[in-house]
This record gives sequence, C-alpha cells and structure tokens, in this order.
Amino acid sequence: MSRISILFAREIGECRPSIFRTAEESQRVYDFQLSTNCEVENIHSSGINSLHLDPQEGRYLLSGSSDKLVAIYDTWNCSAKLHYKIKKIAAVGRPQHSRFAHKFSISCVQWYQHDNAIFTTSSADKSVKIWDTNSMRPAETFSFSNTVNMHAMSTVAASHNLIGVATGDNKVYLADMRTGANSHIMRGHRNGVLCVRWSPRCDYQLVSGSEDNKILLWDVRQARGHVLSFDQHNGKETKSRKEATAHRGFVNGLQYSNDGLFLLTTGTDNKIRLWNALSGENTLTNFGRVDNDFRKPIEMACTSDSSVFFVPGNQFILMVNAHEGEVVKKLTGHFNRPVCCEYNPCAQELYSGGKDNNVLVWSASLPQPGDAPVAKVDSQAGCEDPVPQQNFDPFADAWSDDEDSG
Repeated sequence: MSRISILFAREIGECRPSIFRTAEESQRVYDFQLSTNCEVENIHSSGINSLHLDPQEGRYLLSGSSDKLVAIYDTWNCSAKLHYKIKKIAAVGRPQHSRFAHKFSISCVQWYQHDNAIFTTSSADKSVKIWDTNSMRPAETFSFSNTVNMHAMSTVAASHNLIGVATGDNKVYLADMRTGANSHIMRGHRNGVLCVRWSPRCDYQLVSGSEDNKILLWDVRQARGHVLSFDQHNGKETKSRKEATAHRGFVNGLQYSNDGLFLLTTGTDNKIRLWNALSGENTLTNFGRVDNDFRKPIEMACTSDSSVFFVPGNQFILMVNAHEGEVVKKLTGHFNRPVCCEYNPCAQELYSGGKDNNVLVWSASLPQPGDAPVAKVDSQAGCEDPVPQQNFDPFADAWSDDEDSG
C-alpha cells in the first residue's frame, strides 16, 4: 500500500493510528541516508566502540571510545534551525590522568533503564563503573579478573538490578547494583565471551555469544547452568546440545527484536542468523554473505516494530529486513569500519559509530527550498496541476490569527 493510500485510509478512519505510524516510520527508515541537516560534534580521538540513547526521554546519547573518553550528547534540535550540530554536554576521561576515568579503552556504555541520572560503562581495564550523571563521578565500581568485552542491563526487569558482564575468561558474571557485589558466575563457554543481552520478554533470561562459536541462553534463577545452546543445524547434525554451535566463527553480535520473540546474531563466519528466541530454533533465513571479520563485539539496533535491523559490517551498515531475509540497503558514510548503531524511535534517526572516530546521523531527507513543484491531482478531471513550491520551513508555525469573517 502506498503512502498516499495509507494517508487517505487514515483520513476516512479505515486505518488505526498505530498502523499509520508504523507505515510512515517504515517508509522513512527505507529512505535513510547520511543526514545533511545535522552532524555530531567530533570530540573523540579514537574509534567509537559503543552508543546508547537514554530510554526515558530519547534525547541524550552516550558514546564510549578507545581513547577512554565517555561523552554525553544532546540530540534535540533546541535551536529549531534546519541545519544544526549535536553538541557534547558532558564528558569524562580527559585529562588522561583523571582518577575517575577508565584506564583503558571503553568497551560498552548504557543508560539505566528507569532513570537517566545513572549510566554504566565497562572497559578493557577489567571493570564496570556505575556513574552519577549529575556529578560525572562513579558511584560504584565492579572489578573482574579479565577484560570486560560488554555488559548489559535488563530493560524490563522490575525485581532485580543485575548487570550481565561478558569477560575474556569464558565466564558471564552478574553484578548486583543494589549490593555492589558480584552475585553469580555462570560457566558454560569454553572461550572468551564477547557479547551479552537480556531478553526484553523475560526478566530473568539473557543470552551470551562467545569465541567458542556458541550462543547460550541463561536463566539467572537456575544455578545448574545454561538453559539452552543454540544449534545452527536444529539438531540434525549434532549428537547433543552440548556440541551445538550457533556459528562457524566467533559470535560477535546479538540483538533481540523488541517483543523478545526473535534473536538476530552475527558471526565471523560472515553469516547473519535469525532465531526463535524462545525455542532456540534456527529459522534458516538466508541473508547471504555478509563480510564480518571483526573479532570484537558489535552493537546492532532495530526499529520500533523490529521490521528492520541495522547491522554494522566491514564497510557498510546493513539495513536488514529480518523476516524477508533481505538486505534492503547499505548505508555508506564511515571512512573506517562501523562498530555500533543506535536507533532513535522518537526522531526516527539512526546514530552510528566507527573506527574513524566519528558518530554519524542517518535520517530521511527533508524537503528543501527550491525542490521540484508538487503535483496537485484533480480527482474529478484526473489531471495534474503543478503547484509552485514555496520556501519550506519544517519548524514554521502553521497557525493563523486570521478569522474567517464570511
């Protein structure tokens, strides 16, 4: 259904607001290109490893990089100008001898789900820090015995404040924000754990991806070990679940759909796989070859309805229609490998970070002054009447004080 027909259906009440919003968002996402209206202030001197947008307001963007710097950007266009710059409003990590900063590269950043006065960071210095946003000082520090590759907090948990921590010593740790201690150590991987994600459907479930080519599903209420090992062959070529592998290479990316029913994964075998997140079944969706030789974690993102996933590749950011098994678009703009993506459902924009030290903004293009005339269709005569294009200002006030005296 075309955009015009959906708009007409909405006008006459045949289309629900939620359907109209989803259709319009999907159209805008498919029109994504490197934004010509805004850019992000470049303050990092090394590659960007992680991005996260605060879930409370959809406004403040966290970034962490290999130069030990953690920055907060305000993504709102408060100036109401057509062309604007997203500026840094706070940062920690410089000067390099700051006693609050991480000592080595930042591996992951994340806002606390229920309050943007708190955010967390992890680093190659074997620690995870919980920060007070107002003072930009750590309120708590968790130390581990090996490099922290990624950490994650649940977006739906109401009964716990656990942080899942993926480390290089083949263990998944659970750090409790309430007690300031490591509450569990989950063993099951044979090699270093690269990535970890909590289920958006179940408070107590999380998945981990490792250098042993496995993806394990854990229930933190059970001490007996992992619940499930994802099998790329669905049990047809392996004798037991213990031998099951999800990829033929390192698993370096995990991303749930927003409803928690599906899990998209990437590996250094140059494959993207889509799984039934509840049963661990490989849906066998064929996305073709996707070059990926990056042996470190990558961060993917998805749209509000999870119809499109954004996957950093060796040269592009791939827009993937997960259920169709189709790479619909390749976003090209980074000079070096993109590593992380974050989607903004409010502004319907995508932010990406890469090894070129830049954070880029991707959005649908806005009409510009001087664009081609818009054709007005006479529904009775069936002809087109070109209407002169006026100067377009998307932020102009469309209200009028004039009253109709007739």
